[in-house]
Amino acid sequence: MGFDKSSLSNYYKYAFIPYFIIYIFAVLLTPSTSSIITLFTYALLILYTYFFHILLHLVPYPFDLHMRYHHADKFQSPKEELFAFMVEVLVDCGMFVIFYFIKEALNLKILDNRVIVFVGMMYVSVHMINYSIFHVSLSHCLHHTSTEIVGNYWPDVCDHIFDTNLGDSFENN
Repeated sequence: MGFDKSSLSNYYKYAFIPYFIIYIFAVLLTPSTSSIITLFTYALLILYTYFFHILLHLVPYPFDLHMRYHHADKFQSPKEELFAFMVEVLVDCGMFVIFYFIKEALNLKILDNRVIVFVGMMYVSVHMINYSIFHVSLSHCLHHTSTEIVGNYWPDVCDHIFDTNLGDSFENN
């Protein structure tokens, strides 16, 4: 786990290139902002989503909406499944709304709001479409099937950096 010489090619293929492409789009969306500021905002958001996801797993019942709806095995009806999906979208979007309000409360004008919205949209769409609808990520499935959730929090690059990846592979999604 973590980074080593043997994993560099997979890191480059599955992590660096997708993250870099998202960064390029973020730079294109923020032509009046320094690319360094855009990179700083983007990197901070990647770390924020990782630690926020870990915090979601520490919220006690009955306030643990993430665990109750995103980690639920099955629902009794399509209506319940739709409700759970909507709760997931609200929790995921709420994560970035909270980031925005923290930014405003701390008067961190250096962070670009367009990058926050863009990364938030990317996160929510990947999390909801790839993970909740199509279940394309084996790593995310392992995260859900573990009785004690101790890893694969995502973003995958953070799981490798902080050694919380539940395997040696890099996600390809």
